[in-house]
Amino acid sequence: MCRTIQRLFCAFALLAVGQGTSKAQETIESSLRQLNGEVRQISGPSRRMGGSAATKGLPEQLSLSMQGGSVIVSETDAAGSLLSIFRTYDGEKLRLGGSESTLAGVTRALTGNSPANETLSIASAPVGLAQLLGQSVFRGTSMVTPSAGCRLLSGTPTFRRASDDGTPLQHAAVEVRNRNRIVLEFTFSGESASITFDQIRRQSEKPIAALQPGQYSMMVDGKPAGGFTVEDSEIADWINEPSKTMAEFCKDQQQTAAIFRIESLLSQLDENGNPAPYLCDALDLVETIRPLTPYLGNIRNRILAKLGHPADSAPNPSGVGIESIDDIRSLLTLGYWSKAKDAAEAIIQADKRSKREVNLAKLYLAVAQGEAATGRIESIDDTRNLFIEAITSLGESDRHDAFRAHNNFANYLAGKAQSRIYNYAIQSAAEVESPLLTALWYWKQADDQFTNAVQFSDAASPADVAALSLNQARLYSTLGDFARNLFAEGDSLKAIIDFADAATSKYAHLAGQAAEVEPLVAASAAETLANIAYRRGEIDKALANLTDAIQGYQATGSLAGLASCNRTIGLMRANADDGPTARKHLMIAVEISELLREQLGLSDAGQDRAGYFAKHAYTNERLIGLLVAAGEPRKALEIAERSKAQTFEDLLKQRQKRDSDSPADDIIPLLDEAIDSLGNNTVAIEYFVGGKDVFAFVVEDGEVTAHRLVGSDGSPLLASELISRTREFLSRMEGRARRMIVEARTPNGFDKNWQHELHRYYLELIPSEARESVAEAELLVVIPHHILHYFPFAALVTKVDKQEVTKFQLPQPTFLIESGADITAAPSLRTYAFMADSSSSVEVANAIGISEFDGAPRLPGVETDLANYQEVFGESVGKLLVGKPITESQIMSAMEDEGLLFIGTHGKNEADLPLNSFLLCDADKESDGQLTAREIFDSAIGSEAIIMSACYSGLADRSPLPGDDLFGLQRAMLQAGSRSIVSGLWDVYDDTAPLLMRSTMKHFADGDTLRRSLALAQRNFVADRKAKGPKDLWIHPYFWAVYNCSGSGHTILRAR
Repeated sequence: MCRTIQRLFCAFALLAVGQGTSKAQETIESSLRQLNGEVRQISGPSRRMGGSAATKGLPEQLSLSMQGGSVIVSETDAAGSLLSIFRTYDGEKLRLGGSESTLAGVTRALTGNSPANETLSIASAPVGLAQLLGQSVFRGTSMVTPSAGCRLLSGTPTFRRASDDGTPLQHAAVEVRNRNRIVLEFTFSGESASITFDQIRRQSEKPIAALQPGQYSMMVDGKPAGGFTVEDSEIADWINEPSKTMAEFCKDQQQTAAIFRIESLLSQLDENGNPAPYLCDALDLVETIRPLTPYLGNIRNRILAKLGHPADSAPNPSGVGIESIDDIRSLLTLGYWSKAKDAAEAIIQADKRSKREVNLAKLYLAVAQGEAATGRIESIDDTRNLFIEAITSLGESDRHDAFRAHNNFANYLAGKAQSRIYNYAIQSAAEVESPLLTALWYWKQADDQFTNAVQFSDAASPADVAALSLNQARLYSTLGDFARNLFAEGDSLKAIIDFADAATSKYAHLAGQAAEVEPLVAASAAETLANIAYRRGEIDKALANLTDAIQGYQATGSLAGLASCNRTIGLMRANADDGPTARKHLMIAVEISELLREQLGLSDAGQDRAGYFAKHAYTNERLIGLLVAAGEPRKALEIAERSKAQTFEDLLKQRQKRDSDSPADDIIPLLDEAIDSLGNNTVAIEYFVGGKDVFAFVVEDGEVTAHRLVGSDGSPLLASELISRTREFLSRMEGRARRMIVEARTPNGFDKNWQHELHRYYLELIPSEARESVAEAELLVVIPHHILHYFPFAALVTKVDKQEVTKFQLPQPTFLIESGADITAAPSLRTYAFMADSSSSVEVANAIGISEFDGAPRLPGVETDLANYQEVFGESVGKLLVGKPITESQIMSAMEDEGLLFIGTHGKNEADLPLNSFLLCDADKESDGQLTAREIFDSAIGSEAIIMSACYSGLADRSPLPGDDLFGLQRAMLQAGSRSIVSGLWDVYDDTAPLLMRSTMKHFADGDTLRRSLALAQRNFVADRKAKGPKDLWIHPYFWAVYNCSGSGHTILRAR
């Protein structure tokens, strides 16, 4: 195939210079006859209905109508419907009332996120609340705090004691020793159970200083009573920093700051990732706060239980009657999703558990998983299936259990619908199939499940019924936003919006009437009413409702509720041009969301945390815009860094903690440290693609400048327009060689507009103020985002070629790679600094080459690559895997070896299920012959540098949501331990790939870094093309810009 195409290009070159016309024409005709069966297939990719994970199980159409005061969503084109959505080969089509159908994605994709994204994602909680009892107990001493073996942040703790056998407490003398030296003496008088450090000071006749960092032991009436440690000031400052930041923002919400501080203390982990809460510090803080709210009382009891002294608690009327399940429900209410998931899985896997307990554990496992899964794009997912399994297993024998199951499943489905609606512009531009129909489909399923729950509500408690009403209010609020998000006018949409708003208000008022029964539900109802008022422009009413909601959330300790309320206030103040107030409230929301995100489990791939993060990304986008407008680029960059590769950083921290003794804050550098670490003649550009705007942060010589990118007409560059246009550009890069054959048969010949497109991208993506610095830099570090991960920055055209060319010639513009800078891409600036911090060198060059496949085309270019590899590296060649079979285990074994690793094979990108993206090899009894990104994430890679000469190996998730992105092969290898990766962005052309690979290998063997080796190879390749003039068709970036470098790229080859 490629040889035939190459003969065609040679013939085109002869025609371009007017030589050998008859022979060239004969070659073209014979080659075209040979390719005749394939030429018809190269006009570009078409969307296949039902072929995407995002649309699996979806109907072909949905219609919405209203009958008898109810909304009816059906899978048929019902007569009199207000709205219909159809799936077609051209995309989604929308029909309002009796109007003509129009393509939904054509106009909508260019408008940015709708005002629907201004709607807060109302804090949801599973039905029922219960007091959390401790699981681990420390006994054997009469001292409650400081408990034996505990760690303290404060050197002024409160000392507490309790009777172990129930007898009255007596007068007792206490000594606190450090290295056998008494540093503190005090007495408990009579039956006193506690004494604060200030009271001890008042007892003493001489000044008493706070306890200094170190280890201490206690003696009570001359008997050992355990010991404790006061943390080093550096560790204490690091742990206290987020709480101090929050306190600055929450001067008028001191209860919010206190709740944040308490939850931060209780959620700390040790160096191995195990829970290590600062119980004593948290208890000291709780007992200083007045009034004592229900949340504070529950937290106090919970801490005492953990310390081995549980307090008596009232029965929970909404409990299920099984302590282990009620504990899980309490964990969920407090936002401890990872702990809840672990507890539920333990019940499911345990022996001798009742059938009901196991089935309820499955239900609440699904609830825990659902907090992250709402952000994923699959229409059928594991969490949905788990809900269905739990509902089926529970049955209807216990009507209250059936109520809980249907209500929680409906809440999850409503969240999926909300996620689709609020991120529609991004998903449409990213070509996620049928986002509108998917949103309405989820809405219909949620409505059906709520209807099922209502049928069992007679068995539920008043608090549970109130929670159901609140969830229904949230569902109808989502329907109103769905209609608003269509950006159309007409009586049909107005009818839907009016009905949705009225239903939302009705259900919210019903829920609000349960204030005496369940304060958390009442707070959420007030928040919902605030949202309705905000939509109607009734700002004063909205603020009053939000004030009530905040007070309720403070009383119940709902950080999720406090985050969403502050988010809404921030959006309201931003729309009113009150930047300082808006920034304050949005920062509160961001800080709380980050704390809650850390409660999610951290799987090896990190998708759970990233899925949760996508739900909260819009807050960051608005905050970035406000900070840029306020002239605070460094703070804006910090928020952008949080918005992208945070999960990647979490995974690196987790891996490094297992492998080293470094404290967490030493693993990934702080942003200021990362900025300062960039060397001379280095420019970094970090992009943030939001729901509406696109920002670029330029970092050079320790300074940061922020730029809202603009289009060719000088107006702000819309994110959805950039995504849509870039996807179209990249789709035309795929299979470019075959497309050129088709173009050669047209009157105009080869397409030449690509140079103008790439020049437009240069003007848009490189801010004008930075172009001179970029042109003079030795290293350009690109921190992409969303679609820009797939973009060939080396091919940006800095100057177009204006010379006239014939139909069989191509222009020869000036590319960015010709400026002399090496180019590498990284997940974030901080992770780049981490990967580049230490030297990276290899002395062995290993290789895997698969050219023959069962059921896939042969790759003769891989054989050429391997021959070049052996010739270039000579004695440095180590393990060499060629021939058949080469299995997954062999490739994984090669990855574990230190050195450079070359991989030549087929690769496939699964855009909708990126963890299933794979490298093709041979199957055996233990594997299917597809080495997936998921399997690589789970491994430990010893290869410092990897070159993947495989089609699409650099691609990952299409990132339909504006959250923490990219989970494909490239990121999997970086996460698993590699530092420098060369990989492909589109299909690798088998004739030019060996030339580029050989040149890259040669420069690397001569001592250049991997990033410079690739840059020199591409630069020399372009120079050779230009030397041959416009007739050389390989000047097109398709042939040479396919490879990019990611990671630090600074790996070198050292002599053996």
